[in-house]
Order: sequence, then structure tokens, then C-alpha cells
Amino acid sequence: MKKGLKSVSAIYRLKSWMISLVESCVSTNYRIIAIAIILFSFGVSLYHVTTIPISHDEALTYMRFTKEGFFTSISYYPAPNNHILHSLLTNMTLGFPFSERVNLRLPNLLFSIFAAVIFYLSFTKLFRQKTALFLLAIFCFLFPVQYYSYLSRGYMLVLFAFIICFYSTIRLSYTPIFKPQNHTKYFVSLSLGAIIGFFTMPSFLYPYFTCVVLISAIFLIKKNRKGLSYLVISCLLTSIAVLILYTPIFIVSGIDAVINNRFVEPISRSQVLERLLVHFNSTSNFLFSVPLSVFVFVLLFMCFAARKTKLVIIPLCFFLIVPFILLLHSVLPFPRTWVYLIIPFLYLIGLTIERFQIHRKLSLKSIGAFSVIVILILLFNFNKKVNIEEAFSFKAVKIADYLVNQEAKGIYIKHPLIRINLLFIFEEKNINIPIKFSTYSTYERKKIDNSKLERIKSCCDFVITAYKPNQKSSFKHIKRWDRRTHLSRVK
Repeated sequence: MKKGLKSVSAIYRLKSWMISLVESCVSTNYRIIAIAIILFSFGVSLYHVTTIPISHDEALTYMRFTKEGFFTSISYYPAPNNHILHSLLTNMTLGFPFSERVNLRLPNLLFSIFAAVIFYLSFTKLFRQKTALFLLAIFCFLFPVQYYSYLSRGYMLVLFAFIICFYSTIRLSYTPIFKPQNHTKYFVSLSLGAIIGFFTMPSFLYPYFTCVVLISAIFLIKKNRKGLSYLVISCLLTSIAVLILYTPIFIVSGIDAVINNRFVEPISRSQVLERLLVHFNSTSNFLFSVPLSVFVFVLLFMCFAARKTKLVIIPLCFFLIVPFILLLHSVLPFPRTWVYLIIPFLYLIGLTIERFQIHRKLSLKSIGAFSVIVILILLFNFNKKVNIEEAFSFKAVKIADYLVNQEAKGIYIKHPLIRINLLFIFEEKNINIPIKFSTYSTYERKKIDNSKLERIKSCCDFVITAYKPNQKSSFKHIKRWDRRTHLSRVK
């Protein structure tokens, strides 16, 4: 009975904490500017939702999970492509009265607002309001945030979950005196954030592991046994909740689908070390649009400039622990896996701003004007980068339009990616063009087997291949869309 009352009390305190976060934005002027930034960000994201073509991963999500329904999303895990909670949300929005593209991307669009609101409310608790306002402007328009605010993948949910975990970590780490009645809400929010993150994708283990290690280290240094016991309970409850949520996947797809997936194969630690700098450089370019050398310089400058050793340690450790995670796990994931590192980086910017008391030297109007300049620069960078990131998606649309204009009767595809894009585009436009797909993965083989040639001629008038076909007597090469996408007409 007492445990039940304690749980109810903890939930009530968490509710009070969320209300106090909202009430912390006491100034109407700050609130208006923050809402304006978030609404403008929403408008830009909405524009991207309707204008940028569906990517290969989005189309795959739609075909394999969204379209197949709730039970497939919650239980089928053939590859890390299934961002489970995100897939479930797309199941819910699929029936909305919009196009397939908008319905598929709607969860990301909505969670981009939730993430921005949680970010601002949390950072107003950590910094002065001018600083938090400026950081909000950077957060909303950084490339990865804008990218995943429209792209139908689970990384916006990861950002949302990590903001909650990061704020809880900061509060638990920097509080001088541990009081259970005041700190239980942070353990609850840490667990809630972790459950959301884990249920989206298993790689949330990286940020959660870092949070737990840092809190544990600080509690050990302070000899805070009670805090450690609360942390252990929080981790146990989180683990139980995550295991329950993953039970359908364990039953249907097997445990190995999650912990030993064939698309996430470990490599030797020597290989990890050899490729580490290249991986970090790619990550720096993706997250912050600068080379690794520039990022390291800026990071070190902020750490020295802040001159608040205790406050710098936690955010800095989120970066320093990354190489050890990679060596421990013996993998090199995609750069987007580290999208959560945006948050500690922005926290360091906040410490630097307050160290130089920029918030006092500049008026609210000056902060607003400077934020507008930063937003315009970040939007320019986004437009430049998104055309590179989504070059293949734009080409897929052009190919589809060409095939429709040519009234194609059938398409034979010997290309590892474009089939999924075309299937989605044709379904969205309600166009029925049969697609035959070679199951042979094909960057190496330029010649189509003679045994298949007659079947192709009987049903298809166009061929899409990864290389220009060698059989000139059978195919007329029409266009090279890029280095590994060629369109030919069947003679």
C-alpha cells in the first residue's frame, strides 16, 4: 500500500514539475517569441513535408510496416529500419484525410513541436530566458532537427526522449543535496524518456548508458548511497518496461533480431580504431555541417571559455564516452545514430553565452534579431544539404514522371534501391505500372541473364539497372540518372 502511495506521489510530483516548467516562462514577451520561433519552424517543416520526395527508408517503412498494420509494426523486426514506436504512430495517422506522404510524415511533424517545447521549457530551467530563446532558435533549425522534423524516421522521437533524459541527468548530477521527495520526479522522467527512446530503437542504449554512467559516477564521488539505490530501481523499472514492450518482437521475430541483427554486424576493434576519425568526421558534418577539426576546436573553446568545471563535465562526457562505446560494442553505426549529441552541444553554447554575460549586454530585440540571422543561415545550410542527402529521392521522382509520360507498360528493375521508391510514388499517384524485380543484388553484374531476357521482353518495355547494360542488341540506353542508375528501353 505504501509503495502504491509513493508511486502516485511520484507521478503527482512529476505533474507539478511539468506545470512549473510551463510557469517558468513568466515573461509574455519571451513566450511570444518562443511560440513564433516554434510556429515558423513548424511552417518550414510542413512545407518540406509536402515538397520533398519520399526517401528510400521512408518508402520502406510505409511498405513494410505502416501499410501492414499495428501487429506487424509491433512484432516484425527484420532490420533496424523498424523504428517501432514511430511505425506504430504512422499506423495511427495512415487513415487521416491527407495524402499518403503527409500521413506518413505527420508523427514527425507533430513531435518536432513537442521536442521544441520540451527543449525550451527545460533550458529555461537551466539558463536565463534570453539564452534559452537563442538556443531554441538554433535547435529548431539545425540540419538534423529540420531534417527529421519532416522525414518519417524515428530520430525525432529519439531527440524528444533524450531531451527529457538529459535534463533529468543534469538535475540529478548538479544538485548539492539529495532529497528523495524532490528528486524522485527526475528518476521518473529519466525512466519515461528512456522507455520512449528504447521503444523507438534499441540504439537508444548509447545515450541512456551514458546518462546512467555519469549519474552513477557523481553519486559514487558524493557517496550518495540513497541516490544510487534510487538509480538502480529506476534502471530496473526501465528494463522491465522495455522488455515488456519488446515481448511481441521476441516472440515473432526472435531475440536475435534485436541483439544480433544481420544488418548490424560487429567488426574487429582494430577496424573500429582505423575508421574512427573518418566516422567522427562524417558525424560532425552531418550533425553540425563542419569538419571534425572545426568541431573539436569549437568544443574545446566552449569548455575553456565556460570556466565552470562542474557544469562542463557532464555535457563534455557525452562526447568523450563515444569512442569507448564504439570499442565496447565493436560497431560503427550511421552518423545519424549520434543525433542526440546536439543537446549537450547546445548546453555548452548556453554555458559560454552566460560566461561572457552576453544575455545582459544584449536586449531582447537584439537577441531576436540575432536569432533571425542565425535561422536564415541555418535554413540556407539546410537547403544546400538536403539536396545532397535526398538526391536519389529527387531522381526517383523524375524517373517515375518519365515512365508515366512514356506510358510504360512494365518495368524490370535490376537495382538494389529504386524499386521501393517507385512502388510508393505509383501508389500515391494511383498509377498501375507492373514492376518486375531481380532478387539478385547488382552493383557488380552488368549483364542480364539470357534466361530472363525473353521474360523481360514479354512483360516490360523499360529496364532500370545499376550499370549501363552491355546487351546493346536487346536494350536502347536512354539516360544515365546518376553513376549507378541507368534507364533503358527494351527493343
